[in-house]
Amino acid sequence: MVTSHIFGDGKAKGVHFEDDGDGYEFTRGGYLLTTYVAELESSVVTVRISKTEGSLKRPKRRLHVQVLLGGFAMVDSWGTDGEILQVMMPSEDEVSSLVSVSEKQYNIRMESAKRIPEVEKVSGHKGSELSRSPIELKSAVWALKVVPWIGGRIISMEHLPSGTQWLHSRVDVNGYEEFSGTEYRSAGCSEQYAVIEKNLVQAGERESLMLVCLRVHPMFTLLHPTESYVLFTSVDGSKHEVRPESGEWMLVDRCLGLGLVNRFNLSEVYKCFIHWGHGTLNLELWSENRPVSKQSPLRISHEYEVRGIS
Repeated sequence: MVTSHIFGDGKAKGVHFEDDGDGYEFTRGGYLLTTYVAELESSVVTVRISKTEGSLKRPKRRLHVQVLLGGFAMVDSWGTDGEILQVMMPSEDEVSSLVSVSEKQYNIRMESAKRIPEVEKVSGHKGSELSRSPIELKSAVWALKVVPWIGGRIISMEHLPSGTQWLHSRVDVNGYEEFSGTEYRSAGCSEQYAVIEKNLVQAGERESLMLVCLRVHPMFTLLHPTESYVLFTSVDGSKHEVRPESGEWMLVDRCLGLGLVNRFNLSEVYKCFIHWGHGTLNLELWSENRPVSKQSPLRISHEYEVRGIS
């Protein structure tokens, strides 16, 4: 089922992208990009398809159109996706009545709704307490939200000058994550960082070595999947696992005219990994996988910058 929302100002236009959700067939045309248009004429809203792209066959499904009237009120109609659908608009008096009733119902629901506390306190290690409100960090360019009790993940990365939110995240999953192994969501992904024990190692004692790979795992949101691509310089030509020569790669959104540049230290990054999801993209940085100790730690230093694309 496809649901479309239309504001009652006379005209509306939008696109809907879909593929099979698995693999890379979309890079060879295996997708369906549909452009829907809606026009109001003589109290009738007509919804139709104006353009399609891709070789994926349109599935047989229902189309649900909702015309938003304002004040939480709407009128809707059902049809078949791919066919012309018409919605009869109510008169001005009927619209006013629908809006009034809808606003009253909304206010009743809000008054009876249970409020969520702004800050939730929970017990931490050994009696310490940790706020469950994300920590906000702000500069002249970036506004970040960090949850230190779940692996120190970043759940929001907003570029203030452009007003663009780059991360795709919930509090407990996705966003900017860091792992300590090659496995997905390995140690470091969800742990709370806290000192729970201190030991004194006598001189001459042998220190155990652990096999560690630092894995930077950010998940970015793609506002325009068909107009976004990764710009990089590759050594071996691989499309999915590359070794950039310049220590820099960039996620480009042609519709926004913006590119998110990620710069890193080549001596610290062993390989780069790209994964395309359904409306998301991972640009991962991996260190080498080797034993570590206090004398030979692993580190990845990198930064992000938003750049205008002409």
